[in-house]
Amino acid sequence: MKKKKKMVGVRCQCHEPPARESGMRTVMCPRCGKIYRTDKEDDVCFSCQRR
Repeated sequence: MKKKKKMVGVRCQCHEPPARESGMRTVMCPRCGKIYRTDKEDDVCFSCQRR
């Protein structure tokens, strides 16, 4: 007989707001055109920063 696992006290963090919601702004990346929200001064998205 197999026991079923129960998830107790687990809360999904994807629905919690960011710590600093007031400082967020919507910008468009000048390199790829992706629209995203950030609190940083640089307008380049995270994907283009790695390249």
